[in-house]
Amino acid sequence: MVKLLDKLLELFSSLKLAIFLILSLAFYLGAATCYESRYGTRAVQDVIYGSRPFILLMALLSINVMGAVLVRYPWKRKQTGFIITHCGIEILLLGCLLSFRYSVDGRFSLQPGQKTEVINLNDEEVGITMADAGGKERRHVYPVNLWSDAGYPGLAHFVAGSLGQIMLGEHSPVPLANEPRWYKDHVVEWPLGGGAKIQVLDWLPAAVGETVVQATPDGVPAAIVHLGGHLPNGMPMDQSIPLLADSQGDGMVRPFGGTLELDLWKARSPEEIQEFLHPPAQADLPELGQVAVYLGGKRYTVDVKQENFGKDQPLGDSGYTASVIDYVIHAPPPQLPENHGQQAIASEPIDPQISFQLTGPQGKKKYLLAAWHPQFMAHLDDAAPAVGPDGQPSDAPHHSGASSDDPLIWYWNPQTYTTTKDGTRGRLWMIQSPEGELYARMFQLAQANQKPPAPFAVVVGKELSNFWLNISLTVTQSVPAGTLVNQYRPAHVEPKQMDDHARAIKVALDVDGSHQETWVEREGGPIELNTPRGPVQIDYGFREYELGFSVGLDHAEQTNDPGSTQAASYTSGVTFAGTGTDKNDGPKVITMNEPVSTNGLTFYQSGFSDDEGSVISTISVRHDPGWVLKYLGCAGIVGGIFTMFYMKAYFQKTPAQATAALQAQAGKAKQGKISPSKSGNARPAGAGANRAKTPAAKSA
Repeated sequence: MVKLLDKLLELFSSLKLAIFLILSLAFYLGAATCYESRYGTRAVQDVIYGSRPFILLMALLSINVMGAVLVRYPWKRKQTGFIITHCGIEILLLGCLLSFRYSVDGRFSLQPGQKTEVINLNDEEVGITMADAGGKERRHVYPVNLWSDAGYPGLAHFVAGSLGQIMLGEHSPVPLANEPRWYKDHVVEWPLGGGAKIQVLDWLPAAVGETVVQATPDGVPAAIVHLGGHLPNGMPMDQSIPLLADSQGDGMVRPFGGTLELDLWKARSPEEIQEFLHPPAQADLPELGQVAVYLGGKRYTVDVKQENFGKDQPLGDSGYTASVIDYVIHAPPPQLPENHGQQAIASEPIDPQISFQLTGPQGKKKYLLAAWHPQFMAHLDDAAPAVGPDGQPSDAPHHSGASSDDPLIWYWNPQTYTTTKDGTRGRLWMIQSPEGELYARMFQLAQANQKPPAPFAVVVGKELSNFWLNISLTVTQSVPAGTLVNQYRPAHVEPKQMDDHARAIKVALDVDGSHQETWVEREGGPIELNTPRGPVQIDYGFREYELGFSVGLDHAEQTNDPGSTQAASYTSGVTFAGTGTDKNDGPKVITMNEPVSTNGLTFYQSGFSDDEGSVISTISVRHDPGWVLKYLGCAGIVGGIFTMFYMKAYFQKTPAQATAALQAQAGKAKQGKISPSKSGNARPAGAGANRAKTPAAKSA
């Protein structure tokens, strides 16, 4: 057993092993530097420095250094510098281990007046809050270390691929992607207990969010409209706009400050499609427009004229009468019905609206009709609700959306066919038929001797050029029944920008037979899914660290260089509370290169933003438990090297050894042993301790 231990000690303390480990470490560090420049800091930390081979390499190096010291026991005086150097290396490695395992590295952002007791660490995690099989709510947390799963190469693959690209270019047998992707069909599974599980299907360390259409059996008409081309100032246009024809008004979108308007709705009947595709001619309409009413499968019209306001007009033989109560020539959205009145008349028609009353066997019903928004036919009720939307008593008249029992009523105005130069300059109507077909109409500024564009059937993927100015329009996605979901695609960013970019993870949740997939964005808020066990919340963010005291931001400011707007420094005034000592509590000032330390944590000013008066200060927090050992280790290495090279004469011989050497030299001189010098003078052969060593010196 003793011989085995001696052989192991000899093996792990050998110089050959030391040379191999040092060269391997140099190789690792060089390759890791190239890896970081290509894939970013977080990737190299997890894939290279956090890998088992690198940790094993550092462990072997530590064993080799300690073995080199132990194998020389009992130590001699001349080995003092050697021992100090190797002990310094061991202390340095121990400090690095403590920093690797127990350091704190995070940050927080506050506005003046806010305070916090937690910070966000750089480590990421996914949290799942759900009920277990017994109905008790539990939270499951899993760290996100998915770089290797996301296609980022290991060290051997990276080195082989890099060398292959250097020597063979595109013909390298080991491909090396600039932007790695999640392996196809690869799944990382996390158990949730009771047979439930969550699977990671994809992970994007740099992601761009986009809204897409997803077909669902109980959905509503949904579409994605893409705007391309160039703006009047020459800037390229590349924007996708989602439309959802639900009851919340998401079917109407007004981008660019309302200069454009996109509308999508579902037709309630085939008559509405016919009205959409075959409107009355603009030249045939009265000045204030015309109302089309469908009753019993027949179409009736009512002219909107000032002299007929408030007068009932019979609708043929239908048994109904209709009247226009009031007219508003200028009613840009949002226009509330209670604001209707002649005092709202403006210089040019912008979305004219009317109050329209229909009287029949079932009584009277009053509606709000808009020339630009025929899909928003709404009920008007003269009786005020007892309580308004804010829970307070209300005197305002009540209004609500039209129901499926209401007849089709459409208000046509000459202004329906065009847009205005001072308001909305481009409009797009899209209507889905009961059979699922999609039709559209485009409305633009009126031009002399030019008819309004005719309605047309929408072809998904077909570009409509010059929809507005030089902007083209393309319906890229459309489903008769669906919903809008957020998805993500890789973002093409530089490695140094990757850590601060949006990040997203795609997961599949399996609970008691239900399977649901969703994307979750980092720091984008929780996603809630309904399961047989009730709602499940999934969130993705940074791991939190409790400070044990509170930090409040009193003020933050930016100091500029004289005569410029270039930032010279950022300063934050903070107040610590609950640290446990009066010395650490109270107001402090943190500025760049002047951090503040309290309770073992150091606070650095790392960021500042001022967006239209909204000031946000970002403070980095660090705690390194191994910093003392790392400094001691470095001091030991320097001291040991100094001892070996500059105090060699002192440590190489003891005083007794030096005396014996001199006596031996003197004895040889008396016996007449001399050697000729280069200058021709004789000198004792043993003179000069550095040229001839006595047996006593050799044993030193």
